Amino acid sequence: MATKLENFNNALNFIEPERVPFAIWNTGPFCTTICGADEKDYYLNAEFKLKIMLQVQDMFPDAILIPGPWPDFGTVLEASVFGSEIVWNENAPPDNKPVIHGYSDILKLGINIGDSLLPIALRQYEYMWKHMDRRYIDENGYLDGIGFSMGPLEVAAALMDFSQFLIGFYDEPELMHKLIDMTTEAVIHVLHEQQKINGPLKRLAMGDHLAHNLSSDMFMEFCFPYYKRVFDEFPGAIKIYHNEGNILHIAESIPDFGANIVHYGVDTKKLKGILKGKVTIMGNLDPITVMCNGTPELVYKKAMECLMDGAEGGGMLLSSAGGMAPNTPAENVRAALRATEDFANSK
Repeated sequence: MATKLENFNNALNFIEPERVPFAIWNTGPFCTTICGADEKDYYLNAEFKLKIMLQVQDMFPDAILIPGPWPDFGTVLEASVFGSEIVWNENAPPDNKPVIHGYSDILKLGINIGDSLLPIALRQYEYMWKHMDRRYIDENGYLDGIGFSMGPLEVAAALMDFSQFLIGFYDEPELMHKLIDMTTEAVIHVLHEQQKINGPLKRLAMGDHLAHNLSSDMFMEFCFPYYKRVFDEFPGAIKIYHNEGNILHIAESIPDFGANIVHYGVDTKKLKGILKGKVTIMGNLDPITVMCNGTPELVYKKAMECLMDGAEGGGMLLSSAGGMAPNTPAENVRAALRATEDFANSK
């Protein structure tokens, strides 16, 4: 019988696995609520964070967590590198405050690693290496060569008012290129720092949702070269591009900027048809209407439909269509896992 990692690698290489892997995009809101834990204690407490993530893995032993145990700070770590003030919410992921209030502020922008969350995140990785049972690494590939970052457009958008960010592509394109160039370098730096602790990157996950806000032409000018620059920096890694928005208009370019897996929320058949066996797809169970608010019977039905649409010939991981929602019931996750088992037995 194939192991989880063998099934994962087979799916990635378009070899039909014995069982389609079920991937959980494991972030604080989901992990804490499904464990009945308080999120306010999660982000700055490495011991608690690791305990919660491993509890999720033990709760669903047949699932693979992506990124796996990691120093999760939501979406704000990379923004903090630019001096953005972090707002620690009571029972929700942290937010950050804009540092760009006018386009001329882009010219004053600088990187300050020492006062950012990055040193804390790196210390949390070191803690996880010291305290995590080796079997989680051997069985799932966790920590070893793992890297995660928000993408360069996502980071740039976090540094300013979002409307101002979008208008900037039209009113100040040169300054926007300068901003995204800086955030790209920051993302690469953050990943290199993780690599110093985790070893040469083998699995790199990058979340960047901006593509679905831009036209195809805007994407090719302002996103594509910067995504590619990040992924090209780590040639030995499996690259996971996370964007559950409407990406069909830019899907043809996903293999070209270097992604090996796309975590998606669009129509499975359409996306697989566009990608033509060049990129593994990871989705497409709606995290709200199906995984969180649906019944186990609905989850099972939708999971089987998704597997029938996308699993033939490999190249698919079943997952939520984006991050797993907080308060998702455990029985719904088990229903999705049961679908992958029954689908495998029906072959």
